[in-house]
Amino acid sequence: MAAIHDRMPVILRRDSWDRWLSRDIADPAELTPLLVPATDGTLIEHPVSTLVNDVRNNYAECITPLR
Repeated sequence: MAAIHDRMPVILRRDSWDRWLSRDIADPAELTPLLVPATDGTLIEHPVSTLVNDVRNNYAECITPLR
């Protein structure tokens, strides 16, 4: 991901969703163990339109692969 952007999105395994969304966790540090790199192959890169450069654009074309 570093070659594309300096920030990594949080990608949680399905079995971590309930804990991540729990209202019972008062200390955010309890969630730190869930913040691990995604396994290889989880993310796939492809070029997209410059529409993604504006947060007002919320269209399917924003993520449609360019050819």
